[in-house]
Amino acid sequence: TQISELLTSGMSMDEVQALFPDIDVSTALEQLASIQQFTSQYSTALEGLSSMFGEGLSEEVLKIATELDMTGAQANWDEFAANPGAITTDAIIAGIQEQENAARQQIMVDAVIDKFTEKPEGADKTSLTPQGIIAYVETYAEATTGADVSGLTPDNVTAMVAAYQELAEMSGQNLTDPWPDEKVETLRDAFRTFARAYTAKADRNTAYTVGDAFLIYSRIYPYDSLPVDSRDLISRRIASIRKELRTDAEEDKLKVVETPEEFKKASVVPDLVSMLKGGSGYSREKPLKAAFIYAGSPENSSWTYGHELGRLEMEEHFRGLVDTSRFDKCDTEEKTAAAIEAAAADSSAVIFTTSPAMMPAVLKGAFAHPKIKMLNCSSNLPYNAVRTYYARMYEAKFLMGVLAALQTGNHRIGYMTDHPVYGNIANINAFAIGAAMIDPACRIHLKWAGTEDDSWEQELAEEGVSVF
Repeated sequence: TQISELLTSGMSMDEVQALFPDIDVSTALEQLASIQQFTSQYSTALEGLSSMFGEGLSEEVLKIATELDMTGAQANWDEFAANPGAITTDAIIAGIQEQENAARQQIMVDAVIDKFTEKPEGADKTSLTPQGIIAYVETYAEATTGADVSGLTPDNVTAMVAAYQELAEMSGQNLTDPWPDEKVETLRDAFRTFARAYTAKADRNTAYTVGDAFLIYSRIYPYDSLPVDSRDLISRRIASIRKELRTDAEEDKLKVVETPEEFKKASVVPDLVSMLKGGSGYSREKPLKAAFIYAGSPENSSWTYGHELGRLEMEEHFRGLVDTSRFDKCDTEEKTAAAIEAAAADSSAVIFTTSPAMMPAVLKGAFAHPKIKMLNCSSNLPYNAVRTYYARMYEAKFLMGVLAALQTGNHRIGYMTDHPVYGNIANINAFAIGAAMIDPACRIHLKWAGTEDDSWEQELAEEGVSVF
């Protein structure tokens, strides 16, 4: 009310801010204006609040507040007010026990939601961080359930946001638009069914939440069948993913094996040579069958061509003891799954999948065919059921950096790559380190292929780069 009266009397925003150094006046006005807009729309249900905030802010101050950097505030609030429960999962799926007043509880804290909502018109985005989300959750918990949220950290908030995004994608939905009622009901029923089965198991991982376990389960088995699946089937499936739950709960999920000696000590999977020794049951009459599943084809992908050379080399080396097959252009989860089923029907004992994008289908295939050894070419996807492998590509990139620096005469080297995925950044850094050892003054001009309006060749030429 003080700020309102001072601004109405003609004082500037800077003058008022100087009188209240401990308050971010701009942010405070944004929040108060949002509260007034919201309570006025719900004046019948929130008569007391509507009166209080309606009298606390004059029309002049409301106009000043919405013109600061909230020119789209009204439209945002109109959209939010139409479905206030959509902001929080409490009103939709998060709890097993439904609460009739979930949406009404949400209203109690909606006054601060504006601070955590991005506005393309220029509103402050500093709160759009894990720390900002934690502040919002703390406010929400204090105003509604009183739950202790002191354990929230930026890392697990980021993980939670990613988890909800993944769940939405599994459902063919997003986190922006309201879901169809039937989708919400299916998810709610599936979660309830899973929760009953999971909490009934005496050997469950008590350090793991039902929601996290549900997400792991849904990566492998379609959740929409849960309401009609038998209790025995669900329990057996939960038991089968126990190792995955344990791995996902661990802080250090990966064991990095960097030398052959370490591999021999640590590996629980026999290498190919050991599998083919006497007594293994494999022979030229009954060879070990290995399938290679490619996202592309050797004719149009250098990455796939490298794997194809390895496949042919393996057949040549073992001379009839290994029989390989290949599946090209499996660039969707459906095609990858179909190739895995075909390889399994062909009695393959080992299946190599050569792209990280194939992991969802490979993980499901590993549980469907537990006797088949599944491998995926990736370096940061921790699952017990699927063994991953990857070459130390950064060593080759280091040598290429050395060679490139020997060729350039103007200290400029171009480097073109595809995606900033795990491992690729190490390749770029290794290349730069190798180049700098030869020419400390050199600079790497990094370009990304496959981007919109791709013109990296022209850009390199304009930047004076002739070696890349």
